[in-house]
Amino acid sequence: TGKLAHVTKPFASPIDWGQLSRSWNVFYYVFDPNRGGGYGYGAFQSLAWNGNGYDVVPGNSGSYAAVNNIIESGQAFFVSTLGADTLLALNESVKSASNNVLPFVPVTAPGAKLHTNLYVVDAAGNAVLADGVLHHFDAGFSNDLDGMDAAKMFNAGENISINKQGRLLAVERKQMPAKDDTLFFALSGTAPGKYR
Repeated sequence: TGKLAHVTKPFASPIDWGQLSRSWNVFYYVFDPNRGGGYGYGAFQSLAWNGNGYDVVPGNSGSYAAVNNIIESGQAFFVSTLGADTLLALNESVKSASNNVLPFVPVTAPGAKLHTNLYVVDAAGNAVLADGVLHHFDAGFSNDLDGMDAAKMFNAGENISINKQGRLLAVERKQMPAKDDTLFFALSGTAPGKYR
């Protein structure tokens, strides 16, 4: 609870996160060397269960589309929850013959989503994705900090986080916004330059 656990896969095959856990309370984090970040070093992608698969946050960047259910052979990952302690069993049933080169099927999820992305604008005026967060709204979600919210895994460069009750998050699930509702963000690792 509240900690990031490093997981090294014991199998040479890909595994399906949907077979490992289909919990709104369990979040995965993978380092994506192809998501350049502000310094070109790569950056973390956060994965959150949406009822049918795992949303990638910020997603649609680097090695990942908007949804990804497969962790590749030889790839390690982190797992975390802000809810109750959870046991994840890496056994034969989580193995998959799939891989990320297969086409993705659009998924539907309850409520509405707001992706907030931070871009670094380079000298040529190109916007490069540095980081991003996700707000997921639905009447069935709680406005309190709970196991359905995901802690932030920080990158070496720029980071944008959701600031909720003193915790920095990558994903916040809450009820639909009401009048005068406010979303709080935190920014870190920035340097002089242009951002969007």
